[in-house]
Amino acid sequence: MSTINIIFAVAVVVLVIILIVQRKQIMEVSRSVFGPSAHKAEVEADILKLLQGKGELSNSDIRNALGISDRSVVRHMQELEDSGKVEQVGSTGRDRVYKLR
Repeated sequence: MSTINIIFAVAVVVLVIILIVQRKQIMEVSRSVFGPSAHKAEVEADILKLLQGKGELSNSDIRNALGISDRSVVRHMQELEDSGKVEQVGSTGRDRVYKLR
């Protein structure tokens, strides 16, 4: 790998880290200004957008895309399922995915 390629790869990694940090800071400000329900609505809207684009997603897909914990994914998906916006397909564990209703 040439030096330029290495520098480019490092720059990309640094930019991704900056974007992740900024997103977390924005979410913290949102929570402090608007309360937890604003954050919840934002995360659930992001999940619905991901499902529109991908069709089906597993818990780990959602966790990786949004940078939230396993428990948070389960909680948000249960809420979306209870509200009739998504449905669970497959059994528990690795076979479970969610899709829009």
